[in-house]
Amino acid sequence: MLTYSTIFGKKALEHLATLTLRDRYRQSLDGYISLAETLVALIEKLNDTIGRIVKTNPQATLLTTIPGISYYSALLIVSDIGAV
Repeated sequence: MLTYSTIFGKKALEHLATLTLRDRYRQSLDGYISLAETLVALIEKLNDTIGRIVKTNPQATLLTTIPGISYYSALLIVSDIGAV
């Protein structure tokens, strides 16, 4: 049994790339792998951007000191409440 923390993880995508399939399925799977890699890269880039924004916003930075409040949650709260 194969176990991966996420289907979009590096090990899972590498495993999918090694599967022996008929050509038509191989082409489809390779397209999905490429799409997944692109999405993962975009998500990482957005996470970095969100982190940089939070570090420049004192209110958001303060909110991240609350257990369970991540960068994304902090920005949502700040945007919902607005400037105080």
